[in-house]
Amino acid sequence: MQIINDVTGLNEVLVASVARPRSTDEIAAILRRTSLPVSIGGGRFSQGLQTASPSSFHIDLSA
Repeated sequence: MQIINDVTGLNEVLVASVARPRSTDEIAAILRRTSLPVSIGGGRFSQGLQTASPSSFHIDLSA
């Protein structure tokens, strides 16, 4: 489990796992392997808990 937050630091969400893929092939492989709900974060500028879904497999595209 890992905590994901938005840029305000006020909206912590506990996710099951986080991946930081570097290519579309890595994203496709991640999606094939998981049966969990998937959330995707980039800049994390949302300000209302849209950054991640609780207990999801979070794909971090901030890089």
